[in-house]
Amino acid sequence: FRDHYDYWYRILDDKNKEKLYRSVLVYDAFRFGTDEKEDKDTYQATFETNHPAIKHFFGPAGNNVVHNSNGAYATGDAFYYMAYRMLDKDGAVTYTHEMTHNSDREIYLGGYGRRNGLGPEFYAKGLLQAPDHPNDPTVTINSILKYDQSEESTRLQVADPTQRFGSVDDLNKYMH
Repeated sequence: FRDHYDYWYRILDDKNKEKLYRSVLVYDAFRFGTDEKEDKDTYQATFETNHPAIKHFFGPAGNNVVHNSNGAYATGDAFYYMAYRMLDKDGAVTYTHEMTHNSDREIYLGGYGRRNGLGPEFYAKGLLQAPDHPNDPTVTINSILKYDQSEESTRLQVADPTQRFGSVDDLNKYMH
């Protein structure tokens, strides 16, 4: 996740890059499962679950997240993982998506907010979320993932954002 913020820190102006230093709570919604199966079965934990992590840590901490039908959601000052696992590729992509919701109005768009008529998904899904894979046919900015298959002819996304984007000029060249 550091690479995502390093990217933003390099391209934002001084006023907005300082806004990156803030607290945004990230909650896990306690979906437990296994990597043993291909489909990675999961089940939803509640505070009545007898799982030691809930019983001895999250329960006493009072982190009772209500599950909804979303994979994750953001509220402006927090971010809740519902179905995705934070520490894998899908979790990283989801992080860039939800943090766009938390940051597009005040930080990422220079403090100008979203354009009138463009909903919250335009920037989060349509431009600022990291792509799911290197040949994702979307106009998005890869700010977090590094792809090993950088020489494949089907790659449409930046292979290594830490090398490609060092400044706002690099982003301007990439987008034009």
